[in-house]
Amino acid sequence: MIDDMETRRSQSGTSLTRRGFVKGAAFAGALVAATAATGCAPKSTEGEGATTQPQAPEEQVYLNSCHGNCGRSCAWDVTVRDGYIVNAEPHSYDDDPEDIHRGGCNRGLLNIQRIYDADRLKYPMKRVNAKTEEVPEWEQISWDEAIDLIVEKWKAVIDEVGPTGMGLWHVYGSSAFLSGNGFGTWGRLQHALGADMVVTGADMATIYTMTLNSAVNTIAPDSLREAEAFVFWGANIAETKWPAWRCAHDAREGKGALFYTIDPQSTITALRSDKHITIKPGTDGALALSIMNVIFENGWEDSEFLQSKTCAPYLVKEDWTCLRESDLGIEIEDGEPDRVYVWDVSSNSAKPITEVENPQNMAMSGEFEVEGRKVRTTLDLLKERAASYPLDVCERITSVAPEAVKELAEVISTKRTMIQKDNGHAHYKNSPQTALALDALIMISGNMGKPGCGIYAMYASGPTNPDFAKTGTPGISIPDNKILEVVETGKLGEKDVPLRGLITYAGNIVGSGADRNAIEKALQELDFVAVAEVRMTDTCKYADLLLPVSHWWERDDVMNSGANLPYFRIAEKAVDPPFECLSDYEITRRIAEKMGVGEFFQGSDQDQLTQALDSDANRELGCTYADLQEKKTVRVIPDGFNEAANGVFGTENGRVNFFLDRPKPYVDYGQEIDPFEYSLPDFAETAEVLESSPLAEQYPLIFLTPHTKYGTQTTFHHAPWLHEIISEPEIHINPVDAEARGVADGDYMRIFNDRSELVAKAKFNSGIMPGVTVLYHGWAEEYFKKGHYQSMSSSFNSDDFTNNSSYFDVRVQAEVYKEA
Repeated sequence: MIDDMETRRSQSGTSLTRRGFVKGAAFAGALVAATAATGCAPKSTEGEGATTQPQAPEEQVYLNSCHGNCGRSCAWDVTVRDGYIVNAEPHSYDDDPEDIHRGGCNRGLLNIQRIYDADRLKYPMKRVNAKTEEVPEWEQISWDEAIDLIVEKWKAVIDEVGPTGMGLWHVYGSSAFLSGNGFGTWGRLQHALGADMVVTGADMATIYTMTLNSAVNTIAPDSLREAEAFVFWGANIAETKWPAWRCAHDAREGKGALFYTIDPQSTITALRSDKHITIKPGTDGALALSIMNVIFENGWEDSEFLQSKTCAPYLVKEDWTCLRESDLGIEIEDGEPDRVYVWDVSSNSAKPITEVENPQNMAMSGEFEVEGRKVRTTLDLLKERAASYPLDVCERITSVAPEAVKELAEVISTKRTMIQKDNGHAHYKNSPQTALALDALIMISGNMGKPGCGIYAMYASGPTNPDFAKTGTPGISIPDNKILEVVETGKLGEKDVPLRGLITYAGNIVGSGADRNAIEKALQELDFVAVAEVRMTDTCKYADLLLPVSHWWERDDVMNSGANLPYFRIAEKAVDPPFECLSDYEITRRIAEKMGVGEFFQGSDQDQLTQALDSDANRELGCTYADLQEKKTVRVIPDGFNEAANGVFGTENGRVNFFLDRPKPYVDYGQEIDPFEYSLPDFAETAEVLESSPLAEQYPLIFLTPHTKYGTQTTFHHAPWLHEIISEPEIHINPVDAEARGVADGDYMRIFNDRSELVAKAKFNSGIMPGVTVLYHGWAEEYFKKGHYQSMSSSFNSDDFTNNSSYFDVRVQAEVYKEA
């Protein structure tokens, strides 16, 4: 029985603290690896004047990518010498002479230190003390023993309660196809065995809403060069998405594009914008609706686009659902659509939309009666909602001056505008309604389907073999904000979910999930938890079994295009994994074989990738796995591509929707979704951050945890090179708020609420609104004097529609920290 950290300390021959050990040993490990790879300097021979030059070690370059969740997954040329990675450079594409798509940043370069990290998991490790103990104790075991333990536990759970007694859980720790957080090897295992999947809420207020209303389209990011105005809404892309920032600057230089940033804090993006509009956290929906109201009042909306390309003419009943054929007693045959109705002005009657050929004959406004049912158009409902937020009301709620609202309204409605939204607005209880409001703003101004405008610039993924996913029927989807409830009650709504065990992969769920307290408690109470990880993380602390996984550059995979790149790319194994680390696929293959579903997991990682890309679509595009092995990259989307250029969107009628008819939840477990609450853009209540909150007096500070250029989720914050820039977490606070509490710049400050506390160094920042504090996301628990930022949040602050993680819907109080 050993304590892994204590063993490492004793082996190092020093009594360094954990923090000091991690910083020093990890850097030393990378240095030793690089030195060994580089070799010694040339030496002279013993003979006078005689010298020899040793032959330079052979180098080989492999193409891989950074698989982290920054939304880009840049390609890297990885140089290997004598079995060690000695360099990595951003990859240039042969058909991209301007290097538009060449990415790479310091985070990607940190992968070298991640590979040679002193805290790498080296061997399978079984926990030998209780998960409730503060310090885990581990026993090294073999892979055969580890797989046998998983299979023994899994089969016992199936025998006791059925296949839904086991589940898997991932976040966004890897974007690769086979070993990542998409439907790769772990997803195939889940389906094959009928296990559950814990579904992360994360950014679903934005993602799921855009999916429903079809504001998300494949728009080549280089089309940003055609924009005349940018609104960076809760998006600090100068630091987190700099290739898109580069294209935006091309538009500024070439077309004089205007830059506006809407953000509670002064970011690099804000400082480089023509105007920075500060806004109270959680009030973005009110601002969007007020801008819409100004547009409507001045007649600046794009009526032609609204009439022909949006849901504006749809008729809505008094229960806030669209009038459809089934409402009128018309029987809908299997496979046929239940058509929505519009008012045909040529016949002065309601008709199914497909029977009104000319969009100009569809009424945009009015109250009508259809077989005793009163109906109105969705556009009238939107105008009525927007009218509730005149300029003075907007200013009171958001702190945004009327002049700024009017300027934004005029710019958005008269210029080709890209609203570059990210997730700064998206982590509050009211974020689904806010996301719909931002999308609606683009719709009413007609800024869709044209180069240089839209709500988000992205690419879609390339094709794969659809049969690859067909391994069985999955179990139950469990929203992560319900995990503790499921573990403690065995229920999800009215569904029985007798969850007994979990395997986590592709992410550090404890370090990155909202409501860390609930996640920790759930993992402690489960009978069995296995964690597949590259290195020791906060999640590992709650495991019964640790499975050492190979790093991204130590296994074969593919990058299936992605949000910001138009290329299908190979992800080549550059070096062998160290110690006893295995690829995710190899781990699932061994489990599957002993669980009786080995037929889906035959051969090597490369064999699986060959099967996954074996489709007519892949062959037509020339991007089978054999093609990728030969060509390395295959462009699947051309520059300038705009999926909606023909004006047809991916909805039932080819129209974008600012009104969601009968909205279905992201994870449906029988909960009722009120159409009055989620169908139309709105400014809804947050859980805590609004000034009207009953917590505002006791906890007067809002606590935000945004992303930073120094990390991607929790992936890189342990890297020694990063610590030369910033060595510990800092709480950014306006000097006005700090001085009122007797806090000096550089003091250790305690922030707290009813859920938890944390202690970190205070950093004065006049660019943050008074009443707001900021701690950049990504630091592990070990780097804080006390606590962790995710323990400040609550799963109860989420919503039941999108399961969105409300990381920012948090209030705290602050004081000088005094050590006991």
